[in-house]
Formats: sequence, C-alpha cells, structure tokens
Amino acid sequence: GVEEEVPEETVTTWLDKNNLGQYAQAFDEEGWDSLDAVASMSEADLLQLGIKRGHVRRMMLALHKEKWRLGTAHSNLGGRGDARGDGRGEAGAGGHSQGRRSSSPPER
Repeated sequence: GVEEEVPEETVTTWLDKNNLGQYAQAFDEEGWDSLDAVASMSEADLLQLGIKRGHVRRMMLALHKEKWRLGTAHSNLGGRGDARGDGRGEAGAGGHSQGRRSSSPPER
C-alpha cells in the first residue's frame, strides 16, 4: 500500500533510499531540509556540500526522477534543465561535436 503515495518523505529518508545516506548531515547543516528545495539544487550546490562527483551524478539522476514524482518540474531546473549539468562533462569527453556546420564557413 505505501507504493502509491509516500506522504512526507524527508531528505534523510530520500538519501537513504538512494544509498546516499552518508550525506544527510551535510544537507541538514546547510539547511536543505525539504525535498522541494533539494529538487531545485544544481550540480554546483551538491559539490559545495562536499559530495563526491560520482555521487553528484547519481543524485542528479535521482533528483530528476523525484521532480516528476513530486510535481516540481517548475523548479529552477525547469524539467529539461539538468541536461545542462549532465551534458557538461560528457560533451568534452566525447571529442566530436554535432554542431560543426554552424562554426565552419561554407566552401567557396
């Protein structure tokens, strides 16, 4: 019966659920005490809390899912916005860009 709706999940229980419970104290100390607030966090916010980069990635994916469950797509991530944060590291690592035609002038 609990699957349908979790009435008041806390930041701590959410972190535990995502195997990131070791960060509960950091969130609490910095005042990130509601899931609504946490859903609006950026990658930079998470890194400032001292969260390891790999865990930041895992948290961003979990936050993306959580936003839709909570109905907080109106947060400052704007629904699609976390592609901005996720894409940063991977675009440089890939080495090839699809946007070349706009940067190279047409041949004469």
